[in-house]
Amino acid sequence: MTTEPAAPQLQEEVNFFDNPAIQANPYPVFAGMRANAPVMQFGPLGLWLVTRYDDVVRVLRDFETFSSRVGVEPADGEVRSPSILFDDPPIHTRMRGLISKAFTPRVIALQRDTITENCEA
Repeated sequence: MTTEPAAPQLQEEVNFFDNPAIQANPYPVFAGMRANAPVMQFGPLGLWLVTRYDDVVRVLRDFETFSSRVGVEPADGEVRSPSILFDDPPIHTRMRGLISKAFTPRVIALQRDTITENCEA
């Protein structure tokens, strides 16, 4: 008989990195998160996990409330380079447009062997 991972109650119980049972079948954990902790901070960086579809859609569409800007603001006069990861529209939109051709299915297919090799390393 196979035992399913228990649904998490607290963020300390969710360890995706060192738990072979969760790695083999994370879906019961995701279901438990949606039921018990649909929005929670996770890991040493305090990243937010949002697990319900409607909540995710709201977070993605409402960048005024849920900004991608993280960390410390640059010092006076210091200019931070634009980043697709840590900027909101319109900077994010412009950056995404610049790199989108590098991530088409055709381009990714051409890189499949290298990607697979790097992931298995």
